[in-house]
Amino acid sequence: ILISPISIRFAFNKSNPDTLQLINIIDSYIVQFKIDENSIYYQLIDEYIREPIKIVPRFLKNLLIFLLILSVFFAAIGILSNRQVKKKTAQLRKRDRELRKSENKFRTIFENLQDVYFDTTLSGIFKTISPSAEWVLGYPIDELNNHSVEKIYYNIDDRKELINLLLEKSKVRDFELLCKKKNNDVYWVSLNADLYLDDDGTACGITGILRDITRRKITEKKLIKREERFREMARLLPCGIVEIDIDLNITYANQTGLDMFGYTKKELENGLNAKNIIHPDELHTVFQNIKTRLKGENTSPVEYRIRKKDGSIITVLWNSKPITSKGKIYGFRGSLVDLTEIKQLQKQILRTQKLESTGMLAGGIAHDFNNILLGVFGNINLAKSELSSDDKAYRLIEEAEKSMSIA
Repeated sequence: ILISPISIRFAFNKSNPDTLQLINIIDSYIVQFKIDENSIYYQLIDEYIREPIKIVPRFLKNLLIFLLILSVFFAAIGILSNRQVKKKTAQLRKRDRELRKSENKFRTIFENLQDVYFDTTLSGIFKTISPSAEWVLGYPIDELNNHSVEKIYYNIDDRKELINLLLEKSKVRDFELLCKKKNNDVYWVSLNADLYLDDDGTACGITGILRDITRRKITEKKLIKREERFREMARLLPCGIVEIDIDLNITYANQTGLDMFGYTKKELENGLNAKNIIHPDELHTVFQNIKTRLKGENTSPVEYRIRKKDGSIITVLWNSKPITSKGKIYGFRGSLVDLTEIKQLQKQILRTQKLESTGMLAGGIAHDFNNILLGVFGNINLAKSELSSDDKAYRLIEEAEKSMSIA
């Protein structure tokens, strides 16, 4: 900005976002000076052109002009500063409201936790603990805060193990341990904990969550017993129990099934596919039955020939049900009954039946033949009675009678 006979220059930082607004404010004051004909702007121009009699010394006028412009500058800065203060104040108030809202939200969560939040020193003193500790841990809050954590441990060695894991890994997840309540009731908890450090990087405390998992442990124990019972039943069954996936990989087989195939449990774990066991001539039928099952249709028990590890062929009866999840078939579970001995017995029975039938037929023929011979015997005896023993015909008839007796 040039005002003769003196010059005043302003320098601004281009990167400052307020620079443009500050320039506009100074320009607005200059415009007002130009609009007002009696302003000091026109007075100075008149003085510069006409050089009137100087009542006031020029340096004083210049000083006044400088002070005027300086006042405009500071006024503009004041306006901008006031706006910035208001803006910052509004931001701080908004942030304060958000912090209060967040604090209330987390306080509500803290006070209504079903699990137990805790914060302890490394030596094991409770600094903070959520209200849920009263019914989960079985102690009043005032008996826990600023007290040792050792009172809730059933086995204090579990805490030593926990501390060692935290010092090694800085955090633990789903660490299971036994605890005891004030009334000495024992219960299981699962613990998630993190080690936190002070400003010097030294471990100084532990924060985490405790969850009562007693019911889960009881359920797991029941499930393990149930699984053991069913595994024992499957092991003792006289038939093979087998599970296969859609690609015919055998995923499970009881001992009877393994014995039937001639393979070991280790060979099953290494991978065993039913395609290598089923007789090649039966594979087409197997695939057709699988397609039928995938369409949702049932199939009756089917006889298959399978090839054992030693190459021998046996006949089995396969009866299965699909293994499903969310309506999708992932495989089949079924039973195998070895029909080889039954098939052999059937052949023996059939052979015996044929022999019996032949014997019965022969007996019938003999019976009928005997009936015919009976008539012949009768006539021979009548003929003998009509002849004397000296008669030549008598001897011939007697020979005929002997032959008939042999027949």
